[in-house]
Amino acid sequence: MIRILKLDGYFGQYWSADNVARINQTVLAHRQYRNLLLTIFEIDNSQNNDSIEVNIHNILGLNPNTADMNYGLTNCPSGISNYANNTYINCYSGLTLECEDTMSLESVYVITASPKFDDQVSIVLSPYQPKFISYFVSVLTTSLESSNPAKLATVLWNNYTRSLGSLLDSHIQQWELIWQNGRIDMDYLNDDTKIAQVAKNTYSSLYYIYSSIRSDWTFGLSPGGLASDAYNGHMFWDQGFHICTYIYIYIYFVVVYTYMYTYLMINMDVTLNKKKKKETWMYPSLLILQPDLAASALDYRYKRLDGALKNAQLTNYEGARFPWESAASGIEVCPITAPTGEYEVHISADIALAIRQYYQMSKDDAWISNYAPVIYDICDFWISRSIYNATCNCYEILDVIGPDEYNTNVNNSVYTNVAAMMTINFGIQLLTYFGQNASIPAEWSQFVQTIKIDFDDQLMYHPEFDGYNPSIEVKQADVAMFSVGWVELGNYTKADELFTLDYANIQPPFNIWTETASGGGAVNFITGAGGYLQTLLFGYPQLRIFDDYLSLNCSYLPYNMPFLHIHGIHYLGNSLAVNISLADGNIWFYIFAQIQNNSRSLQAVTYDNHVSPLQFNTPLKLLVQDQPIKIEQVSSSRTSNLYY
Repeated sequence: MIRILKLDGYFGQYWSADNVARINQTVLAHRQYRNLLLTIFEIDNSQNNDSIEVNIHNILGLNPNTADMNYGLTNCPSGISNYANNTYINCYSGLTLECEDTMSLESVYVITASPKFDDQVSIVLSPYQPKFISYFVSVLTTSLESSNPAKLATVLWNNYTRSLGSLLDSHIQQWELIWQNGRIDMDYLNDDTKIAQVAKNTYSSLYYIYSSIRSDWTFGLSPGGLASDAYNGHMFWDQGFHICTYIYIYIYFVVVYTYMYTYLMINMDVTLNKKKKKETWMYPSLLILQPDLAASALDYRYKRLDGALKNAQLTNYEGARFPWESAASGIEVCPITAPTGEYEVHISADIALAIRQYYQMSKDDAWISNYAPVIYDICDFWISRSIYNATCNCYEILDVIGPDEYNTNVNNSVYTNVAAMMTINFGIQLLTYFGQNASIPAEWSQFVQTIKIDFDDQLMYHPEFDGYNPSIEVKQADVAMFSVGWVELGNYTKADELFTLDYANIQPPFNIWTETASGGGAVNFITGAGGYLQTLLFGYPQLRIFDDYLSLNCSYLPYNMPFLHIHGIHYLGNSLAVNISLADGNIWFYIFAQIQNNSRSLQAVTYDNHVSPLQFNTPLKLLVQDQPIKIEQVSSSRTSNLYY
């Protein structure tokens, strides 16, 4: 038997009996039709002079109940028709057993319609009988999408079963569009197994993230995606924080230490990579390569603003306090045994900064006008969550848990404080942009100017929190992402070493990410996949996002690979292809527009202010001289310089 997971979105199993009879099984969750699960059996006996019998067993049993739902057989809605002779249908329905918020959320009603399948189905093919195809269609609908999910299931069932022969093709076509929209490619020689493995890791990481989110079903990303119930399927900051903030905060606070201190931290953290990697995120690759999916992740938060407002009210704060663990309603669903729900409040800033980064990439004024109230509410939360200390003439945020969850209930987590400062600064920028300067609260401006951010002049770093001891163990498994900083510092050996460590958690044969390198913890741990992809987008190519431009500055490719291709950097309605080539010791960029927004066309600006337009399907060749190349909107007059 051969098992294959295809990047066009389906799992296949293939058997051959004496090399004459062939049996293929294809399983997929349809990309175009979100309510459809499909299994296809193909049996070919055309080359066999004997009859064959194929028995298909139901190994999962007939009890679909879970700890969350009382799921059982029900009468099928009228109107659901049989789609093949002698094929009958089972329908199941159920309600969630317990609502997370009984005051505002009703139980979710779910109905599925599937072929009746007791214990075994037998299929007999006569000698030389050509291909026999059997389709097992399952439809799932919920009260989250329809006031009458039973009726919706009826309509969808009949639609799907009338077009059985085209369902696989339409699914594959949708996946082809996704890959055309955004991906990362690598070229390598046939005997270069290391780079070949990196290419496979990259495709699988993109696939597992892409397959866990839809633009028409805005429920975000959990650490285990859709393939497991890791972390109860809840949403954390895993989906919503972006590398730009990582660059400004974490690299600035940690990597720009003295060389000795940085080396100490990295060697201390290497062992932690095997424990947990919740500090790596999935949003960045979506923001750059699939902005419609990034928007879906943010829409999940937007639609739960009421829950965030309620969280703040219940904890005696102002504004919007987004939950550390979020599910259907947006109220806090972190288990009461964990302190993170009460103290790991940086999640609200993480969401605000993800919104900021989406706006930086899109400059969609209509979109940000809808999201601006979310930002303002988060700003109000930070003002109420902080205190003003007259002794130091500064704002402080006390009694929190930062990304380092081994150190709890600390004061002035530098990560939390800077993220809060950046959030409020963004709120001020938005009010100014929309001509509401008079509405800027005085506390906001004072907070931005005086929030406590300590700096150690001797070790040249920002301590993690008040009283921080650099010799203690920290829970910072994102050490592998320090390759981003090592690339900037020009230590490519160290960058490659940590990049190799980054994908140690990938498990064969299908390159599934797990939470630990040994295969334990969360399975299908797409949080880890997100951190890995950040290194390939923001590490080696040094892609950076600013308010009015992007910059690229690639001085080295991982393992000296000859080519790295980023297809689909989506910026201001344009889609750019950036092909990076290593030749004769030089790095070359070949940049062109795959999709061009004529109202916001782009140009490249080199370090010496040479300006070249980016044309449709016409590569612009630029030699990288260890200086950033700026990508900006074409304007009639340029007054800004590349450096700042």
